[in-house]
Amino acid sequence: MFELNIESGKLPFVIVIKSELVDSETAMGLVEYSEKKGIAKLKPYTSTDYLPIKSLNIPKEKVYLLTNINRGGEFLNTRPEDALKEIVARGKTPLTIDEGIALITQFPQFLIKNNCFSLPGSRMGNQTVPAIWINGEKQANLGWCWDRNPHTWLGSAFASGRIS
Repeated sequence: MFELNIESGKLPFVIVIKSELVDSETAMGLVEYSEKKGIAKLKPYTSTDYLPIKSLNIPKEKVYLLTNINRGGEFLNTRPEDALKEIVARGKTPLTIDEGIALITQFPQFLIKNNCFSLPGSRMGNQTVPAIWINGEKQANLGWCWDRNPHTWLGSAFASGRIS
């Protein structure tokens, strides 16, 4: 058994269920944060518009283990495109939409106001990047931000690897 340390922004592992089994919008509705259900507001896009970037080694299995997760607090107020370069340079892997949803589904307390995270491992070929944050209604929210805009409350999540 391990102890969850919210302040560190790190977890040893999380089980990821791909959106092939449970679509992202449904999965966000299963997230409970502050006694409210999570939501996905990606308009005018949908979660299926965002795919894992080609360089990621996503297991073919529909369920896998993500290891040594970091909320990416060190990337607060850093443009996601710059954070992605640094994550890759360190030999780490950026989180995808499926992985971000898995993280907050299993550990909703990991989502902290003013210390939320983008998911730079999912892209759609434009300048948007998906992110998960706490909205004004105090719900977990899957949305998107501009890739070239830094946010003081939004880091970029990453992990060490994936195990199938």
